[in-house]
Amino acid sequence: NKGKHEIKKKYIDEYVDWTREINYVTPEGKFIEVVSLVFFKEPSQTQEVVEKSDKKKKKWTGKPFSRKKLVSFILNNVITIDYDGKKESYKFEKVERSCQHPPCWKFIYEVLEGTKIVGKGTWSFHKMAMHQKDEGYEEDQSKFANLNKTLSKNSIKLSGYRNIYLQVHKKQDGVSTYAWIPGEYEDPKKDKKDEQINREIVNITPSKDFEKRIDTIRLVKLESIEGKKIAKEKRIAEEKRIAEEKRLAEEIKKQEKILAAKKKEEEKRKKELLLAQKEAEDEKKKQELLLAQKKAEEERKKLEMLLAQKKAEEEKRIAEEKRIADAKKAEEKRIAEEKRLAEEKKKVAKKPK
Repeated sequence: NKGKHEIKKKYIDEYVDWTREINYVTPEGKFIEVVSLVFFKEPSQTQEVVEKSDKKKKKWTGKPFSRKKLVSFILNNVITIDYDGKKESYKFEKVERSCQHPPCWKFIYEVLEGTKIVGKGTWSFHKMAMHQKDEGYEEDQSKFANLNKTLSKNSIKLSGYRNIYLQVHKKQDGVSTYAWIPGEYEDPKKDKKDEQINREIVNITPSKDFEKRIDTIRLVKLESIEGKKIAKEKRIAEEKRIAEEKRLAEEIKKQEKILAAKKKEEEKRKKELLLAQKEAEDEKKKQELLLAQKKAEEERKKLEMLLAQKKAEEEKRIAEEKRIADAKKAEEKRIAEEKRLAEEKKKVAKKPK
């Protein structure tokens, strides 16, 4: 069979360290599972895909996990169940939701057939008096708050796509399910043993590896019609992403251009403000200089006036002193003249007649 169904090494190589089986769609559209990877010695290594042979159904019986161990088990593993002839993979998650008193959790699950999600819902494992809906909070005794007393010890309660209690056997080879009817009150003490349905576990995959496995399945389906559709969707998404990145880059450039223009305008305004401030300071200095010159001129004129006044007073004093001196001289001359005349008169009087 060598070469009948070959997959290029680059499509599987990054997963060979963890995978045990890989699904593949042949060019003819046939869905098969890989149960072994064979590396050829040639430089162009390929992996031989061998169709999985039918396994003999195991006869399994046993006790189920306790509720605590069951919750831990399903949160860490994806279990594939043979549910009425369909291979359904149940993926359970615990996600945080907003509430008034965090942390608050919402327990959800997805059901997959191959890579296709065929159903969703919520699950619970303890009594809750309230649950959250899109429009708010409301009481619901039949859907969540009411758990069967016996089954609640080792089961989880699913609602949505499946309305069942689910148990997982400790041997991990099968599950037991018990149906319940939404909208109808369920007696928590009801014995549902007669409603038990045992179902085979086809596969158990660690949750952390499940997404890798799904990605691998989708990757090798690229040659199928669905694979082309996925590739087209990825291409469109990539084109949208590139277009969005381009738009964001252009928007960033636009914003940078606007910021640069604003910065330039701000610098221009700052320069104008500094220039105006300098001109104002220069004008102030000019006015202060003119005022100082005017004050100096006034002081000079005042000094000249004082000097002129002082000079006039000095000249007046000198003139007065001269007048006094002249008057004194005139007085002395008059006295001398009078003395001379008196002496002349005496001489005339003394001459003999």
